[in-house]
Amino acid sequence: MQFTRLPDPYAPLGGEVPYAFDAGAEAVLDIRLVSAADGSLLGVKRFAGVTAAAFDAAPCLRRAVRFTPTAGGTGFHPSAGRTVTAVAEASATPAAAQETAQEAIPSAASTTVLPGFPEPVSSAPEPVPSAAPSAASPASPAPVASPARTFLPCSAAVQAPALLTTLPRTRLLGPGECDELTLLTDGPCTVTVTPTGQIPAAATSPAAPATAAAANPANPAATSPAATENQPAPTDQPAAAASSAAPENQPAAAPSPANPSPANPSPANPSPANPSAANPANPAAEPAAAPAPRTYRTAQAGLVLFRLDARDFPGAQSITVDAGPCGRVSYALVVPPAGSHRLAWRSTAGSLEHYTFPVVRSVAVTAAKQPAYGPDGLTAARTSSRRSTRLASACERPAVLEALAEIPASPDVWESSGDEYRPVAVAPQESVVYRGGTANLLEIEIRPRQNAPLPWN
Repeated sequence: MQFTRLPDPYAPLGGEVPYAFDAGAEAVLDIRLVSAADGSLLGVKRFAGVTAAAFDAAPCLRRAVRFTPTAGGTGFHPSAGRTVTAVAEASATPAAAQETAQEAIPSAASTTVLPGFPEPVSSAPEPVPSAAPSAASPASPAPVASPARTFLPCSAAVQAPALLTTLPRTRLLGPGECDELTLLTDGPCTVTVTPTGQIPAAATSPAAPATAAAANPANPAATSPAATENQPAPTDQPAAAASSAAPENQPAAAPSPANPSPANPSPANPSPANPSAANPANPAAEPAAAPAPRTYRTAQAGLVLFRLDARDFPGAQSITVDAGPCGRVSYALVVPPAGSHRLAWRSTAGSLEHYTFPVVRSVAVTAAKQPAYGPDGLTAARTSSRRSTRLASACERPAVLEALAEIPASPDVWESSGDEYRPVAVAPQESVVYRGGTANLLEIEIRPRQNAPLPWN
């Protein structure tokens, strides 16, 4: 018994996931799909009286995908549940042995008792214990298992390295908003985040180099890119990389305040080059550090998630995320209008996309009652209230509207606010992604998945 066909690595679950077997002789084939992560059973299929069989495992594997939004600061995060790694196990029982086992099971005798007649004695044969298989009985072939395969929750095949997304790679992001990038890598991955704009010195690093730069502006090591390259250090970054950069991040020793010099004016003897010492309460006098890139690394291969939090880059006007061979995404930081809603949804590319709808068309509250007639007349036995919000996007190009048109059909949609994600339901609708000769936008209606409980029910 052997496998004659296996799916490709990282095959999309939106298509066919073919498995084929050859038993060599007529047999009963039992197929089990088992998760390679925890050994849980994903699906079972049986073929009776066949010498070979083939089936599509995609329906069984799709049920195991779980999309959960990530939370936390900028860096790599686990992608648990976004992919399925499975092993197919096949076992065969020869058809002759299966028939022999069925014939050994006695059938119950059928009797009918008429009123007034004694109950007849059952003529069913006594159970005969099954004898050990003789040397002439066919032997069952040994079970076989396929190599482990990892499957992606997307609609088309993707070759690593790649960035899984349906949105364009030039996007808008609010100063307090977050975005998530889904990367498919074939080895260790390095992501460089480069902000541009006037960033306060205190925001360049959570450690002491920024303070050292204020005390000694002539020290270039405190504001060099090497000083912030590995800060904040991601949790999955190798310790050797952080330790090797540590000697370069140490600021040089500042001259003694007792012997001030033009390069180190003391607070008691301020100079025009150090106006902040003369007026510490003036925040505008705080020196602004040049934007320095931050580097994040992970040794994990396969599907990895990179989360970008704009709150980690205060004062930035734009941010560029460079994932090397996977691709680059550029963000322009723009303050969103008051009352805007940011949605996140599972896309057909196997990613979690984000978009901010800047316009709220309407907010409606629908109340429903279940009336009952009692001694006092009509009364409300149970009431419910449903709140729906109709949102409108900005006037976007067709590439963006194509991605937004997937929201009504997506099985998982959330309303995002920082690290908080609230599941919402989207009303089905027809989405127009292109209208010739005029600017176009998309409107959708969202509501909470569960109605709010009422205190009088």
